[in-house]
Amino acid sequence: MPNDSVLLMRRISAVWAVQILSIGLQTIYLAVSSRAVDAADFGAYAAAISVLAVGGMVANAGLTNASARSANVTTAARRALVTAGLLLSLAATTVVAAGAPVWAGLWGQSQASEAIRLLSFSLPWATWSGILGGFLRRDSRIAAYSYATVSAIVAGLILGVLAVTSWRSAEALTVMPITVPLVSTAVMAMFLGRQALPSTRLGGIRQDVGFGAKSSAVWVIALLSNTLPVIALGRVLGAATLGEWNRAQTLARLPWDTSVRSVTTVTFPMFRSPTPGARASIDRWTSAISTAGLFAVPVALVPLPALPSAVEILLGQQWVETQHMIGWLWVAAAISGMSFLLSSALESAGYFAGIVRAQLAALVVVLIGLVALLTSQSWLALAPALVASSAVAHTVQIRSASAHGLLNAHTVVRWYVLALTAGLGMLLLTWALCALSSVPVVRLAVATTVVVLYVTILAVLRRRLWPLRQLLVHPVDT
Repeated sequence: MPNDSVLLMRRISAVWAVQILSIGLQTIYLAVSSRAVDAADFGAYAAAISVLAVGGMVANAGLTNASARSANVTTAARRALVTAGLLLSLAATTVVAAGAPVWAGLWGQSQASEAIRLLSFSLPWATWSGILGGFLRRDSRIAAYSYATVSAIVAGLILGVLAVTSWRSAEALTVMPITVPLVSTAVMAMFLGRQALPSTRLGGIRQDVGFGAKSSAVWVIALLSNTLPVIALGRVLGAATLGEWNRAQTLARLPWDTSVRSVTTVTFPMFRSPTPGARASIDRWTSAISTAGLFAVPVALVPLPALPSAVEILLGQQWVETQHMIGWLWVAAAISGMSFLLSSALESAGYFAGIVRAQLAALVVVLIGLVALLTSQSWLALAPALVASSAVAHTVQIRSASAHGLLNAHTVVRWYVLALTAGLGMLLLTWALCALSSVPVVRLAVATTVVVLYVTILAVLRRRLWPLRQLLVHPVDT
């Protein structure tokens, strides 16, 4: 029988492979859609997606994560959880669809009304899919989860490409985000059988609903930090700038979001029962966060000289302003990814107070950035604030986790400093090599080579680097 570390690495590797495929497929869609639809329509779509995120918070109510950590795995309890999710999501759909013109006006993008109305009908499917995915993650059925994910993305890609190339509008961009959760729900239901169906009873889920309510309340603050910049950019700088920002943010977040998802998909249920103050528990948490820093910090820095070239290759030469935005949003996405890993661990363990403090601190920094945006009338005043907000949130999280006896902050900081030193050294090397050529493909190839070289070195030294060795020898309890 494989030991826990082998099982953990197999599960993460399986999900990582799926996420690599997901990144590839979504990159294809990103390239096609960016050439088919103009910046103003992307601005309207960005506003619509932002409204959907607010509606999704209500529709989900934290039940997705509750389903992934629930101690009650009976069919009746799971069906009741599905029912609760669907009832909430149908109510959210009604409010979002009926108020579409109001939401579009609030965001300063009146042309987004129809896109908002269309996207609202994805809320029940997204909630249903999220809950079913939580069941599969809870049961460690990673193969089934991965199959559903790939099937949904492939279907979304095909229909999405057909839509944007045919209609070339903000409404066409809604086809993929509607298709993906619908297909995902159908495929997951095939694996879960009766457990995927709603029921007429809501008994046995009080604890899960309570956890979901706490989770949802916490992430409302994070939602404000993400939504307010979209509203401000649209109102102050217009739809075209918002569309360029959306393209930069989507491209910057795609690798980080999918990478983080591949880890949290497996590890979220495993952080449920830490032992505060216990050496083994502290070492597990410390090594997990330190490992994330060892990988993420250098990878956040090394590609910076080549990111404008990546925009030109993937999106086309018409997205010039996006080339200037991408560096800031790439670093912000990287730090946010590390922050999300620790937030997920704290959430799974039920330590919500640390997450709340971190999100409130981040929101304060974002508000300062919004004031700077309004004063300067430039997105460049907002971008550094987003980087700073992510860094502040992560710092508060580490301090909170350390105060609760969950990890050793000094050890985490030490490995972060080592990763930062290595990253800055490789950044200078990449900048020097990229300066030798003005060809976008060559610049991107140079940055990719340096990143691959660094990851290879980590793989070779995995037994000598404490965080990696610790994870291999003493993984998070399964």
